[in-house]
Amino acid sequence: MNQKGFINIVLIVLVVVLAGAVGYFVFSKNRNVIPPYSITSDNIFTTNIDGYFETCMDSSIIHKRLNGDWMKVSNELPGKGLYYLDDKFFGYGMCDVFVCTELPKPYMMQLVEYQKVSEKAPPLDSGSTANTLPVYQTVPLRGDVKIDIHYFSDKDCLDKETVSTVIKR
Repeated sequence: MNQKGFINIVLIVLVVVLAGAVGYFVFSKNRNVIPPYSITSDNIFTTNIDGYFETCMDSSIIHKRLNGDWMKVSNELPGKGLYYLDDKFFGYGMCDVFVCTELPKPYMMQLVEYQKVSEKAPPLDSGSTANTLPVYQTVPLRGDVKIDIHYFSDKDCLDKETVSTVIKR
């Protein structure tokens, strides 16, 4: 093979590789990056995502930077209720019907964690037979935060996607 033929083959390979890389980034439906977002003064993360979620299921995971590592934040409360949050009692609540529905626009989430601080007797009219219930306090997240939002790209909630971002503050 002569030098001109070799150069032509190298150029063809480079064009194919470049076209594949551009096609991947331009046409890939899961680029794993959250669309433009904002954070309000009261620490609420807001963005728009085209997709769906299953009701009664948590669709986001928040991590905070702690000693150089990412630590998952406790941002879930008992699903059945029966707890205190910021000195307010939350009685029975259940979510037992799973439905695939469109993500709200804007998609919003509080950048907080819930810390269990004590236990307290339930109100007499709560219907609870427990001696004590957990007491949680809302703590705003400060510093670097990593957010993973899980959703589905189809209205039947079969094609799971995740978008992620790191917020440095």
